[in-house]
Amino acid sequence: MNSFKYIRTKILDKTMDELADLLNVSKQSIYMWESGKKKIPEKRLEELSSLTGIPANYFQKELTELDKNVIERSYLDSPLVCDLSPYADSYREMLDTQRDELVTMDKIKKVISNITDNENPDEYNYQYKNNVELFDRFTNIVESGAFDKRTLFEILRGLELCFFDLAKKYEIWGESNSMKSSSIEDTRELTQKIHKVVSEHIAEEKQKNEDAIQWVKDNFSD
Repeated sequence: MNSFKYIRTKILDKTMDELADLLNVSKQSIYMWESGKKKIPEKRLEELSSLTGIPANYFQKELTELDKNVIERSYLDSPLVCDLSPYADSYREMLDTQRDELVTMDKIKKVISNITDNENPDEYNYQYKNNVELFDRFTNIVESGAFDKRTLFEILRGLELCFFDLAKKYEIWGESNSMKSSSIEDTRELTQKIHKVVSEHIAEEKQKNEDAIQWVKDNFSD
């Protein structure tokens, strides 16, 4: 199913006749655009985009799941949609979360695939295996519940802080935004910073729990 037909049937929920009437064109024109036998004129693309809220470039392309998400989310803000449903905002939020998930999954696939100009099969396979193992370990940690999600966020925040420090130190900002191999001393500093961030987070959580317990004792003890 091409993108134009997807939008007409799945998003707008209109027949060819209904869409033709809406755009003041013939049913034959809709058929020709939908079948790919004729390109949609720029003027009509602008009309479609203005009417549906969907960016013009999405009417004539092969759609990914992320594209479908963008299309549906854009349509919710169009003049054709009335926010009479009490669930409209919740649905928008759900689509935004779904979009973030799809973007993240796309990034993970690219990292695992290790898209590179490296033509050495052995090196490629080695890096691919390491990337798969890295995400497998992280997934196992998340699934195990050994750390609460907030602690994992703090660990990743610690990594981000270290990355920015080392990137600035080596002045390695570039198109790939990747970090050069650091020295043993830099690696030690990175580990210490992550440890500090996580330790502070755990200490804060512990203090919050102790304060909550003390509050209960003060207010409900005999």
